[in-house]
Amino acid sequence: MADDKVLPQVREALEKDGWTLKPKAFSLRDSGYQFWIDVDGEKDGQRIVVEVKSWITTFTQDWYQAFGQYMTYAEALKRKNKDIDLYLAVPEDIYNQHFKTSLIQNMVYQHKIKLLIFNNSNSVAAWKQ
Repeated sequence: MADDKVLPQVREALEKDGWTLKPKAFSLRDSGYQFWIDVDGEKDGQRIVVEVKSWITTFTQDWYQAFGQYMTYAEALKRKNKDIDLYLAVPEDIYNQHFKTSLIQNMVYQHKIKLLIFNNSNSVAAWKQ
């Protein structure tokens, strides 16, 4: 499980949106590797897992890590035939500053990255697919 400072805000935003969250991270094993995805939740028969990043170093370094983790988790979920939607949590200020650039927009679109954009101050969530 990540040591992400914004994990409580993401959990609060999801709970405010009506999601029932499990107390522990989602565990996934593939090819001898063990993965932990930060948030595991359900709502109206839909199951999601959310990878949370605090985005506290340089954006480039954080993006490399987040993108690599997201793609790895997406592949492992697909290989395990898990009917679970994977999201990457991004604080609203980081989204507005970096995720609206053409490079990042293209990568998100081409790799079908689902985003959960949340507001740090009031823990409100917005979904981008």
